[in-house]
Amino acid sequence: MPHIESSAVNFVYYDEVAAELHVVFTSGRAYVYYGVPRRVYDQMLAAPSAGVFFNASIRDRYRYRRSSWPVRSPGPAWARRQAR
Repeated sequence: MPHIESSAVNFVYYDEVAAELHVVFTSGRAYVYYGVPRRVYDQMLAAPSAGVFFNASIRDRYRYRRSSWPVRSPGPAWARRQAR
């Protein structure tokens, strides 16, 4: 599971088939957000701050549920945010 360089978010995974965004926060809590477009996921990866982007563009905009850790095993759909 790739790590993200963020003070709020540790890992993200996007399931293109289900349009689900899986987010693991630095607190260790994991959530699944439903109906998130691929472009929103790509914008989160490219944002200067994944946490700020999450709060402005994902939080309170998509249905979600708490997930168990780990979200899923690593696979080709896992994406790593490039360190700046």
